[in-house]
Amino acid sequence: MALFRIKQFCFRWFLTVLFMLCGFTASIAYDFKSGNIYYNILSATEKTAEVTHGEFSHKYSGEIIIPEEAEFEGTIYKVASIRPEAFWGCTELTGITIPTSITGIEDYTFYRCTGLEKATLPGSLTGIGNYTFFGCTKLDNVVIPDNVTAVGNCTFAECTGLKSITMGKNTKTIGEGAFRLCTALAQITIPQSVTAIGNGAFEFCTKLGKTAISGNNLTIIGDYAFQGCNLLTDITIPGSVTEIGASAFDGCISLASLTIPSSVTEIGTSAFDGCYGLTNITVESGNYSYDSRGNSKAIIESATDKLIRGCNNTVIPNDISHIGEWAFYNCTERTGITIPGSVTTIDNWAFYNCTGLTSVNIPGSVTEIGDYTFFGCTGLTKIAIPKSVTTIGDGAFYKCNSLTSIYSPSKIPATVGYYTFDSLYTATTLYVPIGAKATYRAAPYWSEFANIVEAKFYIKGDVNDDGEVNVADITSLINIIVYNAPVVDAADLNKDGEVNVADVTSVINIIMGVQEIEWEVRIFE
Repeated sequence: MALFRIKQFCFRWFLTVLFMLCGFTASIAYDFKSGNIYYNILSATEKTAEVTHGEFSHKYSGEIIIPEEAEFEGTIYKVASIRPEAFWGCTELTGITIPTSITGIEDYTFYRCTGLEKATLPGSLTGIGNYTFFGCTKLDNVVIPDNVTAVGNCTFAECTGLKSITMGKNTKTIGEGAFRLCTALAQITIPQSVTAIGNGAFEFCTKLGKTAISGNNLTIIGDYAFQGCNLLTDITIPGSVTEIGASAFDGCISLASLTIPSSVTEIGTSAFDGCYGLTNITVESGNYSYDSRGNSKAIIESATDKLIRGCNNTVIPNDISHIGEWAFYNCTERTGITIPGSVTTIDNWAFYNCTGLTSVNIPGSVTEIGDYTFFGCTGLTKIAIPKSVTTIGDGAFYKCNSLTSIYSPSKIPATVGYYTFDSLYTATTLYVPIGAKATYRAAPYWSEFANIVEAKFYIKGDVNDDGEVNVADITSLINIIVYNAPVVDAADLNKDGEVNVADVTSVINIIMGVQEIEWEVRIFE
């Protein structure tokens, strides 16, 4: 996903540069030169001029101080603006001072001035355009004047030497990609005046360790806003924020704790994917769209009961209907997960690359396992697929290379994809019900398993053999204990040789999620 974003960005950059080149070669004229600066006359009546470039081969170099006024043929002209491409690509320009007579800096003005070390901006500035300082790799410090209300799209993008940025107290919007790939930027304070952080504004600022957001005016954190900020350890989302965009914090692997304010009504897809350092997630009470019920340490979509983001310490509540896409992506420190009996669907990539996971209990309520759900879970050694599962997505267990046993107790094989079990067909043994081997041998992709073994399955506590442990099994246990009903293997949960009250307690614990479900298999070669 991140690679696609970079490719998309590079393509847009190429088109932009091509357009600028066409404009540049078509407009190389100037009206006069004063000192070491070229000018065009904007208005002879109002006596205003703009800074422009010289001959086609000319490039500004060294430190340039733009005056407030310039003289030509005895007339004094006020320097009112800088032509957009005037300094574009001046790689030997080291410093620029802009006078108070200028109120705005246009798009691309200092684009790719890779030698620029210092830019002095006047208090008169009210706006900074798109791509204005893009790629000024030696620029290490910028102070944005207080009158600037908007930082444009990609204004400081790829300023890889930028270590410090002081934003004006009246800045309201930070544009798309404004500081993208500022890889030396370690800290940023966003003033209370800011209402929106644009898409990709701080994307791949890989040294950004702390972001302070002042006040309660911010309402939108855009898509990809902090994606790839892998050293970001702390961020406080203000109580004014209503929208967190798609992939907004994707790949912030150092983020340990997260609090979602009660004001948030929309969280975009994959907003916190790859935040596998998270150990605590809290949704403030009073949020009507999301919750973290029962101190679950998860983000749950309240209307659908869908868990959309978990962490290494998440306990899945008993009333969750399904586990969302990427919910536990890269939670490498989890060793086990208990999925409650309320869950019917496990979405695509839900446990993708959970390499520390050694056990997963899938309840009999689940009917669908999505694409690549357990991809790369290299710690899993066995998995039991309940009878209730009718569909297993492509790549669901791909690269689970430690799996030695797959238990499939259904006599009717679930529908699977080409890559569902790819890489497992040779070394992994598939256990199927007695009499079902031929059916699996004829089923698409199941037939690829070299070792298919028939077995008798039962779940400890599933006394009535309906494929799940529930209240009905407590009734069945009582019938055995009180009325001497026939004893079944699944009834003696603690293996003490008898069925008693201790087994009833174990069933209750399984239903409550306190005790994990265990499968028993008797093999018939």
